[in-house]
Amino acid sequence: MEGPAFNYIELLNDPSLVVCKQCQHAIWPKEVSRHFHDAEHDLSRETVGQIVTTVEELPGLTQDSTQLNVPVAVERAFTSLRLRRDGLLCQIEPARCHYVCTTEDVMRKHLRQVHRASRYRRKGRPTKRQQKRQETAGDPVSWISVVCQRFFPSRQGSRYFQVRRSDEGRPRTADRIVPVWNQAVQIMGEKVKQAAAEQQRVIAEGSAREVNQWLERAGWHKYLVGLEVDKLLDCVAEPDEETERELWMIWRGMDDMVQECQKTVVERAGLHLRFEAVRTEQQQTRYTPLQGYMDRKAVVKHARPWKQILMFIGRTREEREWRKPKYKLKKEQKKAWKHLWRAAGSAYMRTQEVLDKESDEDGGEGPAQDERPPNALSQACLTFCFTLLRKQYVQTEYDNVLICGLAVLGVRASGGWTGADGYPPILSKMIKIARFMVIEQTFRERGPDISDSSSDDRSSESNTDSEPEDQDRPDCLTLVRKYMNEFMIRGTNGAM
Repeated sequence: MEGPAFNYIELLNDPSLVVCKQCQHAIWPKEVSRHFHDAEHDLSRETVGQIVTTVEELPGLTQDSTQLNVPVAVERAFTSLRLRRDGLLCQIEPARCHYVCTTEDVMRKHLRQVHRASRYRRKGRPTKRQQKRQETAGDPVSWISVVCQRFFPSRQGSRYFQVRRSDEGRPRTADRIVPVWNQAVQIMGEKVKQAAAEQQRVIAEGSAREVNQWLERAGWHKYLVGLEVDKLLDCVAEPDEETERELWMIWRGMDDMVQECQKTVVERAGLHLRFEAVRTEQQQTRYTPLQGYMDRKAVVKHARPWKQILMFIGRTREEREWRKPKYKLKKEQKKAWKHLWRAAGSAYMRTQEVLDKESDEDGGEGPAQDERPPNALSQACLTFCFTLLRKQYVQTEYDNVLICGLAVLGVRASGGWTGADGYPPILSKMIKIARFMVIEQTFRERGPDISDSSSDDRSSESNTDSEPEDQDRPDCLTLVRKYMNEFMIRGTNGAM
């Protein structure tokens, strides 16, 4: 076709569309005037008029999106349209899905919404550890690189389609072989990564060949055989406040509980009591008493293994969509866990009510953190942890859920197991916090001392009546010795 207007436009035959040579995309006939009047083209009013007149005289043009049929793929590229060599073609269902885009984020959104395929195996917001693991592992082969084009830059008709042969004429042999070879190398590399990841994803029976004294002694590989490593690591991860409210409150409640234990050990427990709490043998003389940590941050940090075990119990009891480690809670443990779960839910509701009230009052000050009494959630945490400590196994070590949780803590994120250089600190933290719990439980079971709770103006008659009641209660030293002999020293069938 000839004429001055064709210096700026070009006509496609199938489909019949007008293409701007400068922008390299199609234009609807009714939008030609507006398109060429912008500052980017810088055309005179007379030239734009000639282009509009020429377009109006062309027969059989596609007028709107209802008449346009965007192809799935074309054999040869349209020479007048922009050619994109960064296209991505979906490979989840290649026989049915031919979706093409140019960015990985858009492709992942398509996979997630259309094929229900996600980079993460669990619902909800991924944890930091999941994000880091996904960045290092890379994406599965869910798409391939292709050359693509599209008719319009936006709105209807802007869907990309694959171009199978992008070069005009017969392509050279090297130009055809090199892209195919690169694509084959890329796919092969992804397959190798997947095979390596699969070996680390599931715990196999052959894992016992790894030289690890803790593995040989504890038999983690036998207890966790066939389970997915990622699932195990996720079930001991720190909870998310938005999606796991009860677990998040239990995590915080454990912080409060161990801080209260720390305060009791430092401020209320006497020297002989702390000597008794540090015993490891039935008949033993210790010369260093149980020491409290320097500050509250340190005790919270050392309580992390305990918190992870509670997360393990919570997630394996609630989630039923994956194969979980097998364990069984005793009747008193189930009762304590239900009570803890209800206390966590109630604590979360109270927290939200307090925040809403403070927001309405423009940030009114609440009770001081150091002055608040032991709350119901921290008491429930201590009660449940104590039921875990008092459980003795009668057949195998894994009759005790505490040992089951400790086995999961032995799984390493990078593959394999935590060795003799990394696992003793976990056990040390568990045992130290357990000793704190023994002293805290002793004082709570003993109750307030009569001398501490009495006032100056109390009558001598009330003193006389209270003395027998005080004498009937076991003293703190007797209770600590009882619990230490029951499950904390060597020779008992407990987890510690």
